[in-house]
Parts: sequence; C-alpha cells; structure tokens
Amino acid sequence: MRVRSVAHRGFSLITLALVASVAVAFAEDRRLPPATFYQDVLPIVQAKCQACHRAGGLNLGGMVAPFALTSYDEVRRRAQKIKRVVQDGTMPPWHAASEFHGKFQNERFLTADEIRTIVSWIDGGMPEGDRAKAPAPVAFAKSASGWTIGTPDLVLPLPQPYFVHDSIQDEYKDIKFLIPKDKLPEDRWIKAIEFRPGSKVVHHIIAYNGRKMLGGIAPGYESKIYPVGYSDLLRVGDTLRFQMHYHKQSGHGTGVHDQSEMAVVFYKPGEKIRHVVETEALGMYDFKIPPGEANYSDTISYTF
Repeated sequence: MRVRSVAHRGFSLITLALVASVAVAFAEDRRLPPATFYQDVLPIVQAKCQACHRAGGLNLGGMVAPFALTSYDEVRRRAQKIKRVVQDGTMPPWHAASEFHGKFQNERFLTADEIRTIVSWIDGGMPEGDRAKAPAPVAFAKSASGWTIGTPDLVLPLPQPYFVHDSIQDEYKDIKFLIPKDKLPEDRWIKAIEFRPGSKVVHHIIAYNGRKMLGGIAPGYESKIYPVGYSDLLRVGDTLRFQMHYHKQSGHGTGVHDQSEMAVVFYKPGEKIRHVVETEALGMYDFKIPPGEANYSDTISYTF
C-alpha cells in the first residue's frame, strides 16, 4: 500500500508539474506585447503597399491607388477596409496561386504571418506604439522629371497626340514610328525602360521593337530594370510599335488627347554587357472563332 501510495503521489506531482508548466507557458504567451503600428505594421505597409499607396504612387496601367498609407492616421482611418481586403486576398493585387509564390519578379503578396499581424493589430485597438521604433521612410526613386528609373537619357513621346473620341469606351490602337536619328545617333544598350501614360484613359501600353517586346505598362506591371550585365540593344533607325489600349466612359465631352511616353536609361559606353536579352512574343493575335462554334481552341508554341 505504501508503494502504491508513493507511486500515486509521484504521478500526481508529475501531472501537476506538467499542468503548471503549460499554464506558465500559456500565461507567458498571453503576455506577449500586442502588435503596434510603428514596430510591426508599418514595415509591412512600406514593403507591400506604399509603392502604390502614396502621393505620386505608381500608375500601373490606369490604376492609381485612391489614397495614401504613409502615416498612422491614414492607415487607422481605413483599418476595417484594410482588414477585409488582406483577409480576402484582394490586396495587394497578386492573384497567382499560393504554390507559385516566390517564383515571379515583382510579386506582391502578404504572408500568413503578415496578415495575422495586421488583423491582430486592428482587432487589438490599433496601438500606435513607440514612434522611435519606426523604420525610416522609404525613399522612392524618382528623378526631377518624375521618372522612377532616374534621369532618362532618351524620352520618346508618341509622335502626335492621339484623340480618344467621345464615342469610345474601349479602343486598341497600334501606333508605329521611327526613332528619330537626332534622338539616337548611335546604337545603345538599354539599362532601364519606363512608360508613362499621357492621359487617365490609358489602360495599358505594350511596346515592341520589331517582334521584341521592350516593355510597357499594365495593371501591376512596373518599370523594366535589367540586372547588371544584362541588356537589349536599341539601334539607330529602329521602328517602335506602341500597342495602346484606351478605356473610358463614352459620352459627349468624354474625349481626351493622349501622348504617352517612353523613357530609357542606357548603359554608359564601355560598360560590359555579358548577357543579351532576347524576347519572343507568344501571344495569339490572329485566331478566328468560326461562327456558331461552341467549343473552339487554338494553340501557339515556341521551341527554345
């Protein structure tokens, strides 16, 4: 009986010790400091939101963020909307399936931990925290002329302003033009290229040099900056083609002129180009669906 009693007491003591340790751990977990704006939320907002949500933010193909998220008050004021759109995945606008995260350039998605941090901060009363622990404001690159790639070596606007008529709601327009020789007197290697819409009705621009795509703007597409040593060549006398997509409300007085621009920063003479970048358009532009065909498909392929 005595042995059993000791064993029973020993078991009880071990059990109590385990319960106590779990309780302590749980209490310590409950005592973790709540997320604060300056220390926990602002770094996420800077990394994943402010490229667009700021004064003069990116115009990604006619899509401009309607408000800034650069201060505590701006974020707090829209907290419930932010909570909703980060939980449902609407923002940041990145719709690739989660298994493909980490495989694309310029990705904009929140991790599960980042979403939890934002939501817990909002649900916890949105404490401001210690301003001294805030990261430094992000210095978004922009030249005096407004280009994000820096001061361009070459700026090419559309040769003439194009009028998007009152009656237009959606219009696709190919505009071709030669690069003037006084603008490009010699062949140059491209270091960065950026496009700027000339009006609010520009949905996207895709620019081609022959069959090669130079770049453009579209919802979610940023300036094209080549890695060091990589480049594409812009030659004297090249013909460029801007595929313009205009979108607006139709009606009397809605017509607008557009003269969008392309800006280029070149490598300096003597800088080494180790990799020449080639592109191939893999779009399907000429297919025709037969009348009445309920299930039609077409394909295009490219062999590397």
